[in-house]
Amino acid sequence: ACATCASGKYISGACTSTSNTVCSNCAACSSGKYKSGGCSGSTDTKCSTCATCASGEYISSACSSTSNTVCSGCSTCGSGKYQTAACGTSTNTQCASCTTCSSGKYKSGGCSGTADTVCSICASCGDGAHVVSVCTPTSNTVCSDCIPCGPNEFETAACSTSSNTQCASCAT
Repeated sequence: ACATCASGKYISGACTSTSNTVCSNCAACSSGKYKSGGCSGSTDTKCSTCATCASGEYISSACSSTSNTVCSGCSTCGSGKYQTAACGTSTNTQCASCTTCSSGKYKSGGCSGTADTVCSICASCGDGAHVVSVCTPTSNTVCSDCIPCGPNEFETAACSTSSNTQCASCAT
């Protein structure tokens, strides 16, 4: 009777009337290759070259002796986020939430691409000017020069940072 090959071996020479079965050890895949076909019967281990990820992809699972490289598409940062780290060979794109400007500051630079929100201190109206529009998280203070009373008018309230000069007509 012909011998059978043990686990981890394959038939490299068939049993004939003059010779017994020849068994050989199953090959191990070398570095950069993975087992794509099993060692059994009269077939040795089949090894294939590990895949490389294309542009716009990263390695989400590295190639091993038993499995091929798994590539995943690089993410893009959605609305309200900016990129803190680019997609690399083995890491996905890293994103962070855009900063919201705190009280007393407004958004002077947009959050996009690789840049976070730029916040600037709200302007204050100087002497001889008043606030037309208050500072908000998205826009700076808008100031306007105080307007003096015209001819035949008198001042009922002086110009302040919060309101323009108040004038009334002189009675005739």
